[in-house]
Amino acid sequence: NAQPYVDYFGLPGNERYYDFVKGSVHFFVIDSDSHEPDGTSPTGTQGLWLKNKLSTSSSSWKVVYFHHAPYSSSTYHGSSVSMRWPFKEWGADVVMSGHDHTYERLNVDGVSYFVNGAGGASLYALGTPISGSEFSYSAQHGAMLVEADSQTMSFKFYNKSNVLIDSYTKTNQTLPPTATPISYLTSDIDRNGTVNIVDIGILINNYGKSPTTNPRADVNLDGVVNIIDIGILIDNFTI
Repeated sequence: NAQPYVDYFGLPGNERYYDFVKGSVHFFVIDSDSHEPDGTSPTGTQGLWLKNKLSTSSSSWKVVYFHHAPYSSSTYHGSSVSMRWPFKEWGADVVMSGHDHTYERLNVDGVSYFVNGAGGASLYALGTPISGSEFSYSAQHGAMLVEADSQTMSFKFYNKSNVLIDSYTKTNQTLPPTATPISYLTSDIDRNGTVNIVDIGILINNYGKSPTTNPRADVNLDGVVNIIDIGILIDNFTI
């Protein structure tokens, strides 16, 4: 029952699986070890706990993390199929894990999966990318920097030489109920309540760039900052 672990750390709940909120992110910690007393099945006690917790969360982002990677292109461990729980159906946005000593980013049915066990122990080899894999790396050790607010969550992986190896941004598509048209809300790039010359300046500075540079500059969320975004912004311009 992981007694030395729970004796040493002071964690919420039963200390093996629990949840907590930091800012706009709700974290859900799962025990994926086969010795977990409440099981590692999505229909077991632990699985039903997660399903219920996710369904009642009102946070902008819901991140589930545990040890064994549900999807992995590594040739050492590879995918832990037993942990392919219905995270999307339950409302998760991001699933993070380790186990394989690699870095990998995957997209499975709209849910972002990250494998990051590249922090220090010997690195593992990567095989042919599995379905859903968007980026993988195991040339050097490294770590992730993740930043989030209510609208965006950015993921960056740096190797130990401080080189940015991978960068990815998720945008929250769920806006709060409001009588204000969505085209107006998205045109207010700096979110100060007014669509004005400042927003035009931000958009022009990001014109033609990848929307990952400034996701809000991609007003219509079509994956590119272009003349269409400028048109929408001007239509909503406030003098």
